[in-house]
Amino acid sequence: MTVADGQTAGVGDLVVTHQNDRRLSAGGRWVKNADRWVLTATAEDGRMTIRRAKGTREAVLPSSYVAELIELAYATTAYQSQGRTVDTAHALVSPTTTREVLYVSAARGRESNRIYVDTAYDPDPDTGPTRG
Repeated sequence: MTVADGQTAGVGDLVVTHQNDRRLSAGGRWVKNADRWVLTATAEDGRMTIRRAKGTREAVLPSSYVAELIELAYATTAYQSQGRTVDTAHALVSPTTTREVLYVSAARGRESNRIYVDTAYDPDPDTGPTRG
């Protein structure tokens, strides 16, 4: 099933919701922005059944929500990862990465934390590669 970012999601994949919607219920709790879910079923009309990543409550999302507001959850921003712990974390940083974002990115992994540095990007227009 194709989701908002153009990726293909299948049963068992981790997905993330990107908009609060109180009309969509998962066992008494509504679907919220940045919630993580496991895809449990898909329908030919584009609907998707999801279960909370840490729990048993399920929700059925309409095809319009799936097409616009669902993404695979294997990669995320530092802001969405704050407070989460994973086995391994991989962070891409650049000269514009703040120390606060770097700290959050580099402190998520239990077993390892890897930082990849973009050495080609230069945010200074006077020294960057597009200089006149």
